[in-house]
Amino acid sequence: MEWNPFLSQCFLHTLSPAPEPRRLAEFSLSKAADTPNYGLAVLRLVSEPSVDEQIRQAASVNFKNHLRARWAPASPDESNPFIPDSEKAEIKALIVRLMLSSTPKIQSQLSEALALIGKHDFPKSWPTLLPELIAELQKASQASDYASINGILGT
Repeated sequence: MEWNPFLSQCFLHTLSPAPEPRRLAEFSLSKAADTPNYGLAVLRLVSEPSVDEQIRQAASVNFKNHLRARWAPASPDESNPFIPDSEKAEIKALIVRLMLSSTPKIQSQLSEALALIGKHDFPKSWPTLLPELIAELQKASQASDYASINGILGT
């Protein structure tokens, strides 16, 4: 499945003031969320500068909510399928740099997503997080990149 056009259309329709296209898009996204690599596909859409900012922002909110529901079980009888470990590893490899290079509204959603991951995986399953944040903070400090500095400190 070619994710970007499908996801772009769905996220665009979730912003519709008309209830019918919005409900259909939300249903489509709900079904798509059950497929492997959905989280990565949404994250890649968020990172695509050629996609409209509103679509990317809607995608970043969806990504954060997807992680909240599927990263780790809230209870033993949880019915949502969980994100496979291989997909989790790819998300963790991408999210810090993407968060730091995003616009403020998207950055805040990705920062929350990163915090959700960290709550479950740091430090045991994500030992590289702190060294990565420190290295990025040093780079941002040397470049006087205050947006990145704020993003790191907020996380």
